[in-house]
Amino acid sequence: MLGASAVVAAGFGIAGGSGSAVLAAAGSRQRTPPTGSVWRSSNGVLSGTLTMRTGTAEVAGNPLPGVSSYNGTFSGPTLVARPGDRLDLTLQNRIDTPSNLHFHGLHVSPRGHSDNVFLDIPPGYDFRYNVQIPADHPAGLYWYHPHRHGYVNAQVYSGLQGLIVIEGGAADYPQVAPLRRRILNIRNIGITNLGAGQAFVPIDQMTVTAMVTLVNGAFQPNIDMHPGETQFWQIANTSTRSYWKLLVPGATFQVIEEDGCPTWQTWRPDTLFMPPGKRLGVLVTAPPAPGQTALMTEAFAQNLSWSLPEATLASVTVSGPRRDPVTLPEVMAPSPKYLEGPVAQQRVLTLGATTRTPPPPDFWFDNVPYQNITLENVITVRVGTTEDWILKNTNVAPFSAFVENHPFHIHVNPFWVVDHGEFDPATGAILTRTKSYPRAELDTLNIAPGEWVRIRIRFADYVGRTVFHCHVLGHEDLGMMGVIDIVDADGNGAGVGQLLPTQTGHSH
Repeated sequence: MLGASAVVAAGFGIAGGSGSAVLAAAGSRQRTPPTGSVWRSSNGVLSGTLTMRTGTAEVAGNPLPGVSSYNGTFSGPTLVARPGDRLDLTLQNRIDTPSNLHFHGLHVSPRGHSDNVFLDIPPGYDFRYNVQIPADHPAGLYWYHPHRHGYVNAQVYSGLQGLIVIEGGAADYPQVAPLRRRILNIRNIGITNLGAGQAFVPIDQMTVTAMVTLVNGAFQPNIDMHPGETQFWQIANTSTRSYWKLLVPGATFQVIEEDGCPTWQTWRPDTLFMPPGKRLGVLVTAPPAPGQTALMTEAFAQNLSWSLPEATLASVTVSGPRRDPVTLPEVMAPSPKYLEGPVAQQRVLTLGATTRTPPPPDFWFDNVPYQNITLENVITVRVGTTEDWILKNTNVAPFSAFVENHPFHIHVNPFWVVDHGEFDPATGAILTRTKSYPRAELDTLNIAPGEWVRIRIRFADYVGRTVFHCHVLGHEDLGMMGVIDIVDADGNGAGVGQLLPTQTGHSH
C-alpha cells in the first residue's frame, strides 16, 4: 500500500514528499526522452560496433564522470530487428576488465559467436557477434548487457546496458498499432549532488540513499496523455538489484506482453511488479478527466538492508481532448499444448547463501557456488524435452542469516509457472500449494524468501552450454548461477571454449 506520500485520488492531486517532486517534474515539462539512438536492421541484418568505455556520459541531463557506456551514451543503442534477422555486432572492450555480451531473453543459440556467456573478451580486444534470430521468434522487448562472471554487477551498474526490440507481436495487434507507444527503460544508479555538479557513486560505495532512479536516463520526466487515452508502454527494469512496483493513480493497466512474449491471456493488475531483468508490455489507460498524476513505484525490500522507498519516477500530465479507451479480450490465444507435457524429468534446486570470513558471502544453487562448479554439478538435459524444476528459496529467517528475494532468470529457453507455495526451509517440507494458470512465457521470475515455485521449461531446439542465475547481479557474481548442458541424441552439448571456471583456472 502507498505510504504517507500517497497520491490523493480525487482530482489526481499529490500529497506528501514524493508529491512535491511530482509537481516539480510536471512544472519542468521535460518530456520523456527516447531510450537512446536506434539501430534498425536492413535487408535482414543489423550491423554495428558497440564500444565499451569508461568516462563521462550525459545522465539525468548533466555530465556524469566515471560511468561506463556503449558508444558514449548511458543507455546503449536500441537494437530494432524482426524475427528471422541476424545481429552482426562487433564488441570493442575499452574498459579495464574482461567482458562479453548477453542477449537477455532472446531464444537463440548459446554457442560460438551467439549468446555465449562463457566468452572472455579481455581489455583492448574486439569480438564479432553473429546472432541468428529464428523466423518464429516472439516479438517484444528484450535487452543486452555484459555477462562475464565476476564483473557483471559492476559493469551493468555503471551503465552498460541497452534495449532490443523484436518488431511485431502485441504492438501489431489491430487495436494496439494505432496507439501511442512508449518504451521505458527504468533503472537506478548512485549519484550525489544531482544536477550540474553531480558525481557518480562507485559500486563499492553505493548506498540506498544515493540511488537515483531514471526513466530513459532522465530524472522525473513528464509523460503526456489525453483523458481516457490508452497508450502501449513497453517497460524494462535494467537495474542490478532494485525492484519496481509500478502504478499510475487514476489510470488502469492491462498486461499484454511479458518478457518479450505476447500473452495468450491478458490481465489487469493494480500494480506492475518488476524484479530486476523483467519486461512488461502494458496498455495504460489515462484517467477520464484532465489533471496531474504520476508514474510511481511502491516501496519494496529486496533484503533487510536494501529497501527502496516509495518514489515518483515521472509526472503524468492528462490534458487535451478526450480519447476513447482501448482494451483487449482476456483470452488472446489458446495456451500452448506443450504446457500439458509430457515431462521428461523433475528436479529440485535450492537457492541460498553461506557466510564467509572475511566476507562477502557465497551465494549458490544446491550449496555449490558457480565458481566451484565441476562437470558433476552441470545439469544435462536433452534437446526437444520438457522438464519441471522446483526452485526453493532458503534465504528466510530463522533458518538463514540472509533474508533475500531472488529473481530467477534462465538463458535461451523460457518457462512457465505450474504451481507455487511456502515450504519449511529446515525440513524441505511443502507447507502450501497453489496451482498457477500460465498466461505467458517468462524468462525472469521472483522467488520470495521461504517460497517454492515449480516451473516447466521446454528445451526446444538449441544445443549448447548455458546458465541460469539470480538476476540480483551481485548474487550472480558471488556464485548464484548454475550451468545447463543441452545435448543432442549423441550427448553433444558444450561448444568450443564453453569452459567452467574450474576448467579455466579462474573464477572471476
